[in-house]
Amino acid sequence: MAVQTPIPPNPIGENFAWRDWLQKLSNRVFGSISTQDSNAISITGGTINGTSIGATTASTGRFTALSLTAPVTKTTNFTVAATEVWLINNKSGSTCTVTLPTPASYSGRILFFQNYQVQTVVSATSNVVAVAGGAAGTSILLASSGDQCTLVSDGTSWLMTQYMSNNNLLLE
Repeated sequence: MAVQTPIPPNPIGENFAWRDWLQKLSNRVFGSISTQDSNAISITGGTINGTSIGATTASTGRFTALSLTAPVTKTTNFTVAATEVWLINNKSGSTCTVTLPTPASYSGRILFFQNYQVQTVVSATSNVVAVAGGAAGTSILLASSGDQCTLVSDGTSWLMTQYMSNNNLLLE
């Protein structure tokens, strides 16, 4: 009867059979993406919500691009521009009034607000629904420096999906 020699270990001590098995499992679960350089991933096929990805011709779909701009600091009443996402109120002395984009034209759009001043931030029209729900109003941020909120258009109104007060007490 022939004596089988063990699989020789590689320089870090694992045997090749174990490493090869893990690589095959990883490739089966994650595909070739599991072995690609994280700075140069190539997706060569598949679908997202029925839209082909990685094809040689471009496909339409909301997942294809995400472009965010740097935060913009405002010192007067303002209208949100088409490219603005992160908005910081630094208007002193009185309430900052913001003209939000028409919700119907920007369904799914997200806006982030932060307050650097102890002044309220309000919408020019009653189109903001508070975190707790209810009828649309104008309040975006309370008069508290450091408060933040996220607004998302549902096609009818701007829904406040989160509000973070600068005066939170976090308990663990």
